[in-house]
Amino acid sequence: LNYTVFARSLGWPGWIIRGGNKVLKERGINLEDDFLPYIPDIEAPTRVIQNTNDPWTDLDLVNRFYQELQVEKDMVWWDLKNRRAAAYAYLAILLKPYLLGSTSISKSPE
Repeated sequence: LNYTVFARSLGWPGWIIRGGNKVLKERGINLEDDFLPYIPDIEAPTRVIQNTNDPWTDLDLVNRFYQELQVEKDMVWWDLKNRRAAAYAYLAILLKPYLLGSTSISKSPE
């Protein structure tokens, strides 16, 4: 949800994060801004999907994001492997039948 928080969770030293942010800013990209004040601006119904075992995610930040949403919302927690991409991989498995309307991405992994 936030580049600096994500990079710190990877164990990157501050000088790499600052350098990366400097290069991005030079190219007109700012990933340092705190997005939390903009959550009330979200107007679309929102589903938040999170692997409870994602080693690089600040789950308190995910919960704060969810709590501050002011639209129709739901939270889906998946108990998957302790890998960053586990939820992406699981969602990819579910995506095809979900798009065909024969399953729901809310269902827990089997």
